[in-house]
Amino acid sequence: MGAGKSPRHIVEWLIGNEIRVGKLYRAYAKHFPDHRTFWTALAGEEVEHASWLGKLASKVTEGSVLIDERRFNTAAIKTFSDYLERELDKVNKSGISLIGALSTALYIENLS
Repeated sequence: MGAGKSPRHIVEWLIGNEIRVGKLYRAYAKHFPDHRTFWTALAGEEVEHASWLGKLASKVTEGSVLIDERRFNTAAIKTFSDYLERELDKVNKSGISLIGALSTALYIENLS
C-alpha cells in the first residue's frame, strides 16, 4: 500500500482498486465471449468510478476537499486489492465458471 496514509494516498489506493475491478471484469469478458457486452459494461462503470475518484484526488490536492484519513481502514483497502489480484490470477491461469464470475461480481458490487 505505499508509504503513508495521507488523504491523497487513500484516494489513489481506492482508484487502484476500481481499476483492478475493471481489469477483472474485462478478463471475464474475454473468458465469456457470449456475455462480453455485460462484462464490458461493468468494466466501463469501474473506469467511470476511477475517473470520479481522480477528480476527488485533484480536489484533495488543491485543498478544496478535506478527507479524514482516520475514517479509512487502509488494511481493508489492501486486503481487497490483494483479493482482486488473486481473482484476476485465477481467471487468467485456471479459468472460472460463469456462476463463479457472477458470484464474485455480486460480492464485489455488494461491498460498496
